[in-house]
Formats: sequence, structure tokens, C-alpha cells
Amino acid sequence: MNISAKSTLLLFLILLSSHLIGQSESKIIYPEFFQFHSGDNIYWANPIYDDSKWQKYPLNSFPEDEWTGVGWARITIKVDSSLQETPLGLKLNFVGAVEIYLDGKLIHRYGKIGKNVIDEKAVFVFEHPDVAVFSFRAAPADDQGYSTHKIAIRTSNFIVHEGILQGLSPVFNFDIGAVEDLRAEVKSINRIASIHQYFFLGILLAFSISYFLLYLYYKKFKLNLIFALLTLFTAFLIFFRFERLFIDEADALIWNLRLFNFFGVLTLLAFLRFTYFLVYEQLPKIFVLFSFLGAVLYIWFLFKPMAAWDYVTILFMIIVFEMIRVIFTSRIKKRELIYEHSSIILFGLLPFAFFSIYKALVVLVDVPELWNFISFPYTYYSLLVVLISMSVFLARNFAKTNKDLEYQLEQIKSLSEKNLRQELEKAKLQSENERKTKELEEARKLQLSMLPKEVPVSANYEIAVFMQTATEVGGDYYDFIEHKNESLTIAVGDATGHGMQAGTMVAASKSLFKSMADIDDPSIILKQSSNALKEMGFSLMLMAMTIAKLGGNKIYLSSAGMPFTLIYRNDTKSVEEVILKGMPLGGFRDFPYKSKKIKLSKGDTILFMSDGYPELFNNKNEMLGYEKATGIFKRVANEPAKIVIEKLLGSAKEWADGHPQEDDITFVVIKIK
Repeated sequence: MNISAKSTLLLFLILLSSHLIGQSESKIIYPEFFQFHSGDNIYWANPIYDDSKWQKYPLNSFPEDEWTGVGWARITIKVDSSLQETPLGLKLNFVGAVEIYLDGKLIHRYGKIGKNVIDEKAVFVFEHPDVAVFSFRAAPADDQGYSTHKIAIRTSNFIVHEGILQGLSPVFNFDIGAVEDLRAEVKSINRIASIHQYFFLGILLAFSISYFLLYLYYKKFKLNLIFALLTLFTAFLIFFRFERLFIDEADALIWNLRLFNFFGVLTLLAFLRFTYFLVYEQLPKIFVLFSFLGAVLYIWFLFKPMAAWDYVTILFMIIVFEMIRVIFTSRIKKRELIYEHSSIILFGLLPFAFFSIYKALVVLVDVPELWNFISFPYTYYSLLVVLISMSVFLARNFAKTNKDLEYQLEQIKSLSEKNLRQELEKAKLQSENERKTKELEEARKLQLSMLPKEVPVSANYEIAVFMQTATEVGGDYYDFIEHKNESLTIAVGDATGHGMQAGTMVAASKSLFKSMADIDDPSIILKQSSNALKEMGFSLMLMAMTIAKLGGNKIYLSSAGMPFTLIYRNDTKSVEEVILKGMPLGGFRDFPYKSKKIKLSKGDTILFMSDGYPELFNNKNEMLGYEKATGIFKRVANEPAKIVIEKLLGSAKEWADGHPQEDDITFVVIKIK
């Protein structure tokens, strides 16, 4: 079927080329011209009617200027007398309504010839030829043995000329030959068409179902859904195109064309959508324009299925070139594609583009068609190449995804094993931390239990104490022993290490202090305690301690590794540092600890402290230091003992500024009354 390049041009081709299959072509002789007259008069079927004034046209031409929708063609042929009364076949291809008269007798009628599109009952047997059986009557023969016969053809095609099929070429042609040969030829055409139809349908539906199932199993990869719809639309498109070969009613042809065009538009848009999906993360706005044009053309098709055919061909070519442009330019510009190796589709598009251009030239500018559609539907096979290239691309992408997943699974397995080990280590550390936390809490309780429940009350001294433990228990310790002569023995210590070991060291030191508190010289107390702790075998555990004997207006001091004692002299408003160097208890046997006696005056204030206060850090990682600690004490030492401690703590908080406390802080303040 040819599509007219101009919608108003009706091409009525009467091709009267007959042949007798298996016999000599000389048995039927045709003239070079046929007689044509526009209009309708049944008398024109009469073989004796004088048609000499009718217009003459070559057998392969058409009287365009005279065609008004109905007309007659007459031809005189000569037939060898051997063919008279022999059954012959007449293979017809036409659109519209046709009556064929042989020697004035109606031998075949198709449809109903009318005066307008309403009266006419058109049929369509152009792409699905029909074989009619007839025979030439006996007639007088000339000297060469040929008899003369008149064939008159009455035809109308208002459905094409002015009806819904306007734009379809009103073709009419017939062949004469042996009945069985012509029927075999028609059967062969039908068989080849069916093979093409079911071949395409089977492959495309298999594609569609397969990729739709892939989409259902993994809905995030929407390209599978687009390809499933694309192949489904293409399957229906090709199905209706080949189904047209088996249609013999005009109404069925109209609906076939509508459905064919509908799926044609959907197929074009699906091809374009697939291409855009490869390159762009968001759908370009131009796709909306193409969709709008496709919808407009299809609405036009509903009313005039053939009138917009040329425009659809143009839109088809634009979309094909747009697909090539998108993929090709993305490769040239080396744009980062969403999906790699889309050039596979580009190679598939090239033959499709070539055959599409060729088909467009056939339709638009009447370039001769080199291949018969039935024997080789080249446009659809080139379309199949595109779909196969798309399938190869998707399969390759699927294989790459599986390979990536396999690699990721190996990575996950490796990470899982690593994470499992880490979790085991974490659980082990957590268990260890819980154990240490419990141990530290027990050590804290032990440490606090070692401290005096009450501070001694004396008429001669004002005493205040404070201890603030850190997160890690360091083992600070203070204690008092009151003697009958109203003297007081004071111990302030700091066990090295943490946890239960520090608590054990504090407990041992407290016991030794209680048992030796009556010894007058504090250095002897330290020496004997150190020897005892050494004997106990506390590995790497030491106890720093200051022992002070306070009685009357004197204080007798000895120190084993503790910070120096500060004495504020009320008379001079100055601070005296009592420095007595010595190794912590438990380190050496018979270490020669030194002691010192110092006189005191009314209003003097004594400060014993652990190293947690002068070694306090702030957020700048700066240490308070002994010099600043001494200066702070000097400023507050004239206050009551409790106030002294409060102000020391205030200065500590201000200095730390939120920095966590890293060691215990202990103060023992004694003010001489």
C-alpha cells in the first residue's frame, strides 16, 4: 500500500498486467492503453458500446484530473482459442467497491458501488488479494486463432476520495492465470505474513514478559519496566500491521489503522523515554512536547487515519534522530551517564535510522521501494535490531549489577567477619569496663569507709576537711588521732594506682597509722610504715603520706612524697612552704625520712592537700600549678577553715571551666585559735 504525498491527490492505479502461469504469454494479448471515463452508467458494460471518445491512458497510469470517486475503465484483449471455456483465476487487489464485466456479463462484484460515501459499501482486499474463478466464452477466432473480448471495470472509492480513509491510495490491479497457481501464490503470501507476524509477536512478548518480571522482582530499576512496555507496544504495532493483510472489510481496516497508529505513537514515545532514561536523571521538558505532538496526531488519526500519515512519518524521523543525538552527543562530550555502555544501543540505532530514512523517502518523495514488504519487512527487522541491542545493554547491565553485588557480598562478608570480631572485642571491653566500674565503685566505697566519720573538735584548733573523688579512684586518704594530752596526730595520704589495689593500700596504711600514732617522731612512723608495706609485697603500689603531730603552739612534720605543707602566718600575712622530700611508702626499706618542728601563732592556718588540686587542668590543657595554688591559699587563708575550703574549691571550678577532674582533691585545713 502506497501513501500519497499530498492528502488531496487520489492515485488510482489500474495495472492490467496478466499472465498465464505455465503457458506462453502470447496466449493473451493486451493493448498498450485502456479507455477511461469518469462517472457511472451501467450501459458502459456493454461490449458493443463505442468508447472511442473516452480518454486513453497507459496501463500503468491513472487519470488524476478526471477522477471524481467513481469511474469506468475498458480494455480489449485477444485470447487464444485454446483458453476458451478453460477455468482461469483472477487475482484482485483493490480498495473500494468493484464490479468486473467480461463481454457485458458481470463475473465478479466486491462491495457495493455507491454515488457517495454513505451509499458505498467499500471492501479492502489490496494487501490480502482474492482469487476469483472465471472462463472466457467461446467466440469467433481470427486468422491467428485469437478471439476478441471486452473487459469493463466499474469501481468507486468514495471512502478514500472523500471519506474517513482519505489519503489512502485507491489502487486497483489484477492478474489472470491458472487458478491453482494463483491460489498457491496467495497462500504463500499469507504464510509468509503469518510467519513474520508470529515471529515478531513471539520474540517481543517474550521480551516484554521477561523484563516485566525482572521489574517486579526489583522495582527500583525502572528501565526494565520501560523496556517491557516498549516491547509490548512494538509487539501490538507489528501485530496490527501484519493483521491488515488478512482484512477484507473497510470498517475493520479503519479500526486496524486506529490501533496501529495508537501503538505506533506509544512505541515512539517509549523509545524516546528509554533513551532519556539512560542519560538524564530528570525527564527533559522536550519529552512533554513530543508527547503532546503524538497525542494531537493520534486524535487526528481517529477521524482521518490516513490523512496525517506524512506528519507521523516526519515525527517518527525527528524522534529517531533525537535518540541518536542524545546518545551520540553524550559520548562525544564524555558526559557521565547514569548507565554505562549505552553506546551498544547507538550501534543498534544506526541500521534502524538508515532503513527509517529510506522508508520515509519512499513515502514522502516516491523513491522506489527495493524490497517487497511481505518478503522482507526491513523496517521491522531493523527495529528488532534496536530492541535486541537494548536487551543486550540491559543484560550486560544486569550482569554487571550481579558482579557488583557479588563483590559487595564478599566485602560484606569480610566486613561482617571484621565486625563480628569487633563486636566480640567490644563485648569483651564492655565486660571489662563493667568489671572495672564495679571494682572502682567498691574501691570508692572502701576509700570513703577509711575516712573519719567525724572531724575532731578542739578548743585550740578549727579543723575543716574536704575530699572530692575523681572518676578514677586515686586513693586519697586523711585521718586523725586524738591523744589524751589534747595533741593531735594527722595523716594525709595519696595511694598510687587505681581501683581495689589503691583501696587495699589505703586500708593497710590506715592500720599502720592507727598502730603507730603514739610514736612521737613522725619520720619514724613513716619509716616503719614503709618497711611494713614493703614486706606486704604490694607490687608497684606506693603510698605518699604526710604525718603531722600538732600540740600546743608547735607542729612536728614529716613527708613521704606528698605536696609541701602550706602555713599561713597571720602576723606577716605570708605563706610558708614546708618542703620535706621523701620517697612514698613501700618503695625502699629504711628510707631516711626527715622531720621538722615549726612554731605556730594564733591565727595561723595550715593547709594539707593532695596533688589533685595543684595538678588540675583546664580546657587549654594548662595545669594550675603549685605557685598559683599557693597564691590562692594566701588570699583566702585569713577566712574561717570551712570558708577557706569553699574558696579553694571555687577557684578550682573556675580554673577547670568544665574540664573533667582527673585525680582526687583532698584538703585538710587547720586554723590555730
